[in-house]
Amino acid sequence: MLLIAIILKSSRDKLLYKPLREKHKELLPQKRDIKLLSFIYLLSDTLFSYSYKIDYKFNFKDNTLTIETDRELPLFKRDISKFKLPIKGLR
Repeated sequence: MLLIAIILKSSRDKLLYKPLREKHKELLPQKRDIKLLSFIYLLSDTLFSYSYKIDYKFNFKDNTLTIETDRELPLFKRDISKFKLPIKGLR
């Protein structure tokens, strides 16, 4: 539950709560991994808000995340273009 709480708290580009992270260091993944998990949560949450009835697939290959849907989602594309990638080299 601690990891889930930190992921939710860390979404939307907020800073991780350092004292909490340091206190539970042995239970949590590295900061880089938490940032990536938070990004994935934010992406999924945003996608769901536009397309809860649409089927979609994620594919991650060669540091590129591709999302396939059965219809166009122009507002989603616009919104995710504003996201800051958590790790350099991702596309």
